[in-house]
Amino acid sequence: MASKVTKFITISIGSSEIKLSELDSSKKNISVLWAETVPTPANSYDEGEIVDIEKISKTLKQTIFKNRINAKHVIFTVHGPKFANKEIIIPNVKKDKIRAVVDANCSEYFPINTEEYVFSYSVLEHFVQEGRKQMRLMVVAAPEDIIESYYTLADRLEMKLECIDYAGNSTLQLIKQQVEDAPNIVIQVNKATTVVNILKNGILQMQRTIPYGKNVLINAVMDEKQIPEDGAEELVKREKLIHSSFDGDQVTDSLRYMVANLSRVVDYYTTRNQDSPLDRAYLITDGVEIKGLLDLLSNELNLPILMMNELKNVTGSKYYEMPETHLMNYLENLGTVIEPINFVSKKHIETTQKKEVKHNNAVLIAGSVIISALLVGYPLYNYMQVKEQRDSLAADIDRIKDVEQIVNEYYNAKDKVTDLLGFTAYSYSDNDSVLYMYNKLEEVMPSDISLSSLSFNNGQVSLSATGSSKMCVAKFLEELGKLDNVYDIQISGVSESKDEESNITESFSLTFKFLKVEPETEEETESTAETDSTVQSSADNNEKGAQ
Repeated sequence: MASKVTKFITISIGSSEIKLSELDSSKKNISVLWAETVPTPANSYDEGEIVDIEKISKTLKQTIFKNRINAKHVIFTVHGPKFANKEIIIPNVKKDKIRAVVDANCSEYFPINTEEYVFSYSVLEHFVQEGRKQMRLMVVAAPEDIIESYYTLADRLEMKLECIDYAGNSTLQLIKQQVEDAPNIVIQVNKATTVVNILKNGILQMQRTIPYGKNVLINAVMDEKQIPEDGAEELVKREKLIHSSFDGDQVTDSLRYMVANLSRVVDYYTTRNQDSPLDRAYLITDGVEIKGLLDLLSNELNLPILMMNELKNVTGSKYYEMPETHLMNYLENLGTVIEPINFVSKKHIETTQKKEVKHNNAVLIAGSVIISALLVGYPLYNYMQVKEQRDSLAADIDRIKDVEQIVNEYYNAKDKVTDLLGFTAYSYSDNDSVLYMYNKLEEVMPSDISLSSLSFNNGQVSLSATGSSKMCVAKFLEELGKLDNVYDIQISGVSESKDEESNITESFSLTFKFLKVEPETEEETESTAETDSTVQSSADNNEKGAQ
């Protein structure tokens, strides 16, 4: 980090727990002076947003005071469904020009109101394509009000806010130091999600977040064993409840969707990188072994998998007794001090600029007073000096007067580019993907659902249909929700009827919105659909075999 400060408190706030650590990054290795996890206060945090700053600040103050932590600089690492990230490619520009390029084009990267978001980035790699130097970035969009709330939280803690990092980036920065150069996949199983990173030569190739985590397993154990959550968590550590394959066991089958999504990511990478196949996989489960999970993933993904229980370049302080595996639970806290993405609030930028203006005005006034005093004391001397400067400036103006024509040509060219970008923006329409969306509906709609009506209107689909059962309607909704470009699904008018032969018919109306699909995304989605079809066929065969 650019800051000369080396001792920080890093904080990661989640829906159920808050992770804190005190780090010293003064040496090559990161030294962990202290780390602790505390419960998140009820009704104080929701999907990345701090709902009650007073509750959270009180909890953090008590924890920091209790452990006698004296670091005065804080780093937050943030995450949640309201944050969006995208990989982009731009021409290779100087480091101090990258942010200007990102800010100028952020409306093209994300279909959102850019005035309500803060944007930042990390450089993934530099490369040459068709003789041109280019760079690949991960651009992250964060809601402005969420970022501003972390500034407020730092003030409540009476600490200096060093930076605000993105959890996906901070975890990636630490993982890059742990794996070999060969193509590898790192599978990080968290409570509610599973984060997948594929790296080659220390460069991120793919990053995906799967909406299934350890919670699905814990819930399955709670249902089968009729025990509370704490008991289920202890049981998966002690006993091997997960079988090595999907054989109909209820607990093992709870991981089916997670494994299917992992297989889809592996297949997608493999088909596009046949010259660089995956060498191995690393499994991270917050330093706690989930017995049987490694064998299941190894068999289903057909890859050798290593459990990552220790971290390179990270050491625990000799004054703080802590097992090495305990550090695996703080990956996002530890990685923030390496190369953080720094979200800066727009209000903070405005405040800083105002302070700079006041400072410059004060300097100008002080300078004016000094100059006036000198002019009064030495009028003749100053007159000669000013005259000499005037003559020198006049000569300089004569030498560079041709620059005015260059400036005018620059602004004319800039206006033309702005017009072209505006034309491109107004030519965009979500209806460009109507045929693609129609084909996807045919793929995901069960065969026992019949359409009564179907309409497309500026990125929104409205349909009426009938199905043979509530199960087939639910299956349709589930498959529709898996499409990456589909959102805001609304179902209404569900009614059930029987004919004279007691056959049940479910009638319903459905609306949803969809985003324009770029050619690359369409190709990826087609590959995903093929993988899903293969997984579903395998599942059907297993069920028939079980019968």
